[in-house]
Amino acid sequence: MREASRNSGHEESVFWLLVPSSDPASSETVLIDVAGQRWRVVDHKAVPFPAQAPEYICISYFWADRRTANPFDSERPMSSRAQPVLETAIASSRPPAIWLDAACMPSQEPARGLCLRNMGAIYAAASGVLAVLSPSVSILLDKVRREEAVGLEELQLLEADEWVSRMWTYQEMVNSKIISFIAEGETRDPVTGYDLLNAVGYAIMQYCKVEQVDAYEFRKRYPHLDALETLTVDWLRADYSKRSAYQIMSAMVGRTAVYHDDYFYAMIGAITSTPVPDPNDAALSPPEYFMRVCEEKGDFSFIYSSAPRASGDAGGWRPRPGLLPPIVPWLSDGEGQT
Repeated sequence: MREASRNSGHEESVFWLLVPSSDPASSETVLIDVAGQRWRVVDHKAVPFPAQAPEYICISYFWADRRTANPFDSERPMSSRAQPVLETAIASSRPPAIWLDAACMPSQEPARGLCLRNMGAIYAAASGVLAVLSPSVSILLDKVRREEAVGLEELQLLEADEWVSRMWTYQEMVNSKIISFIAEGETRDPVTGYDLLNAVGYAIMQYCKVEQVDAYEFRKRYPHLDALETLTVDWLRADYSKRSAYQIMSAMVGRTAVYHDDYFYAMIGAITSTPVPDPNDAALSPPEYFMRVCEEKGDFSFIYSSAPRASGDAGGWRPRPGLLPPIVPWLSDGEGQT
């Protein structure tokens, strides 16, 4: 990947995509060379509704602690994994266009805040999501490709993978039409979400049977795999219009985030996938925005939290803007929750 400059207009837009390009280098366009192919960053203005969206994939991955120079924005370092996962996605999938946070996330406000509030819409409009896991998980993926039984050793590899435990994973998966999995550095075809999750689900069931443990004990031993099972059920059974705030709050328990606000941006992306065009919405704090979106949908299940209550006009029932730990963090769903 070679260094490229970013034009000032990129800072003012919300929806950008990486697309293949045969254009020569230009000071007006961000150009990069990845996996033997030239790509450029293209401005698509506002986040589209799915019916009007161009064909593209979103890359889902966890940010490593180490930072490196960002060829898309010299003033903003990126995760050391961004370049390898991009190379993996292009080599294995050859997508027509890509949404990758390091390339397509605005760095200036209010565009950045508006983009973060649109993450659910960005992932929902994509033709697919490619989750790039750690290199070690290739052992598990190979077994799934060969239709071999997944054992405890492979389950432990998945339990240790940070993608499974991150906040962003939840909204990125539940909003995806199609999700596929690949390990960093692989060039083979990705494993479909259904194939991987069926294999993992069966392995967990066999483990519980052999070890004679129930769901509560399994959660204690393998909290991240348990969270992945919860996420899988949500992905298969629900859509954002039926998913309650309480269901999302429960799914966030035990997940980790690099930044405090990621907790709410992930929940916002899970509660709504409707594009947010108004820059004024970006001025609201993430927790306040989340509760307002819920209230507009007639969903008040966020009150079932142990968070302190706000004083004033809310009459003491509305939680203060902040973390919303659920009273009972367990998988549940149904329209009656709202």
